[in-house]
Amino acid sequence: MPGGDEISLTPFMQVLERHPPPSGDLATARRRAEEFTFLGSRDANYGHSRSEVWVRLPVEDWAGEGARLMEIDNPSLDRIEVHMVKEDGAVHSSEAGRMLPFAAREVNYRTFIFPISAVQDVAEIFVRIEAGGALLFPMNMYTPDGFLRRTHRDLFLWGAYLGIFLALSAYHLLLFISSRTRHYLHYAGVAGSIMLFQATDSGLTYQFIWPSLPGFNAVAGELFGGSLLLCLIALSRAHLRIGSLAPVLDVIIRAVFAGTAAWMVVTPFLRPAGAMRGLMLLAAVFFLTAGAACYLRGKQGDVPARYHGVALGGFAVAGLGSVLHNLGVLPVTLMTAHGVKIGSMFLLVALAVGVGTNIAEGERDRRRQRAERRRLAGMHDFTTVVTSTLRADQVARYVLDRILGLTPWDCGLFVSLVECPGTVISVAGEWGGWEEGAELNSRQDHSLRSAASRPGLRRVRWEGIGDAGIDDSGRAHLLPIHHNGRLLGVVLAPGEPEPERFKQMQAVLGDFAAQAGNALENARILARAQDRAERDALTGLFNRMGFLPRAQRCILECSGGDRDCALIMLDIDHFKQINDRHGHAAGDEVLRWLGRVLPTLVRDGDLVARYGGEEFVILLPDADAVEARAVAERIRQKVAAGDSAGEKGNRGPVTVSLGVTVLSRGHTALAELIDAADHQMYRAKRAGRNRVAAG
Repeated sequence: MPGGDEISLTPFMQVLERHPPPSGDLATARRRAEEFTFLGSRDANYGHSRSEVWVRLPVEDWAGEGARLMEIDNPSLDRIEVHMVKEDGAVHSSEAGRMLPFAAREVNYRTFIFPISAVQDVAEIFVRIEAGGALLFPMNMYTPDGFLRRTHRDLFLWGAYLGIFLALSAYHLLLFISSRTRHYLHYAGVAGSIMLFQATDSGLTYQFIWPSLPGFNAVAGELFGGSLLLCLIALSRAHLRIGSLAPVLDVIIRAVFAGTAAWMVVTPFLRPAGAMRGLMLLAAVFFLTAGAACYLRGKQGDVPARYHGVALGGFAVAGLGSVLHNLGVLPVTLMTAHGVKIGSMFLLVALAVGVGTNIAEGERDRRRQRAERRRLAGMHDFTTVVTSTLRADQVARYVLDRILGLTPWDCGLFVSLVECPGTVISVAGEWGGWEEGAELNSRQDHSLRSAASRPGLRRVRWEGIGDAGIDDSGRAHLLPIHHNGRLLGVVLAPGEPEPERFKQMQAVLGDFAAQAGNALENARILARAQDRAERDALTGLFNRMGFLPRAQRCILECSGGDRDCALIMLDIDHFKQINDRHGHAAGDEVLRWLGRVLPTLVRDGDLVARYGGEEFVILLPDADAVEARAVAERIRQKVAAGDSAGEKGNRGPVTVSLGVTVLSRGHTALAELIDAADHQMYRAKRAGRNRVAAG
């Protein structure tokens, strides 16, 4: 046999393309034998075409001794008719194709094999070919021994190749079952879909799994290609976290997923060529979208995303080569003929690296999260306590107690360097006779600030502090409390532990100092915010919200201690006329003036507030009716005698009416006290204004 046990028939093929297919018969083809042309250097590939092809093979061009087996190496051809014309004119015909039951084949093999038992008796062979997809019809001729070797080689290579995909799919499926990590499930779907697609494309599934289902076999390759695209989309969305990266890309890729699912439903009703074009279009949109997501994640330093991009890019390039080969654009080469196989293997290897890297990074993140949860749990009590108060001194006291609980120290100080600079605001244990409220001298304060300029626990020595009794040697531990670079205070503790113990305390107290700084700053901010909320912006006095709870506590204390308590309600006479005649600026000035004057006319422990509008209220603990009336009269006289140039200006005299009431023995209702004082105030107004009424 020329060329040995296996030869390619392409150089001997004469081809006649018929478009549209006329359902021609052998007699017509033989009559038109002169119209057949040699392929020459062209591959036996007409791309996606609706034509039928007749192939004529003159036996004398390639014949040798003995029986032969002719192979058409494309399991995806729809229908093949082979007519062997003998020298005596007799014709032996047979047919096969993926649209026919597998049992109709003369040789039980994945590709199309036609025995030629006595080549010497055959003058020529005519082959009619129909294809719903790529019209690709490479032909080979074998001796029986050559075909047997080819069969053994193919089964070994395909078994090894598909076995790798089966093992990868099963392995990652088991990983998913044990870990419930979706990346593994998606990867198992990709590997399984590739395995089934390649097995179907090679004809192995039709030979071994569903030989009696030609209808399903006709669309199985497209369906497995669709399932591969679905699994790739799911893996890419989860791996690249496209939803949080770029919502627009996520919308596109979700639309491709939905389109692929719909395409799989209608594929059985489409022509194979049209179905494959639709799948390729969806795949192109996916690869462009996923490629953009890989690029964006890669710019963020995401290493697994880079592996993912390399995997998709390599598979897309290799797959594109095979697609262009099937379309008849590229010639037959190793990469074009086996691009999908090579690209699939590259895809799975690169994806495995990417998924493994992603899982490893995820595990590291989970370990960091567990460590962070433990750290946060250790500070839970601290956070709960410090957020329950707005007083910085209480926060400082708890900070000091908490630090002593985390260290072997049994005593310490918290020195404020912001609210009350250089003042000890919390003391724990006995150390050098220090007490809360003690103030450092200027030398000590300067030494303390210099040593605390940088964050972190350190061992220090200041001669000034040592002289003041911090420690006989002047040595101590210092933990600065900073917030955004601002020094709020320091914690001081005596002694000097072993170096290893000191390093452990540095690690423990580093994060704690930052949390303490946040807590102290929050306490300061909240205290200021609450103070602003409880103060009248115009007069600077308490407003109603600030007055009522303080007044209620004062009344409860007075009632419980059987002490006197009085309340004065004050209203500016004809205040509306001041606003109408002289403008609201003049009225505001009157209110501001009263806000300055009223606190000077009462005792330090009395509560003065702007109750609303032009009304003011004054609570006088430990004052009886006589004392309260005297205070009210003093206020009335002061207001009426206001300096006309300073306080009155051009607006005329200002007077006030006041009502005075006292707390009944055993009563604690603030509302009743206010109502009673308000009633007396209106009695003063009805009596002519600019006077005091008591009752």
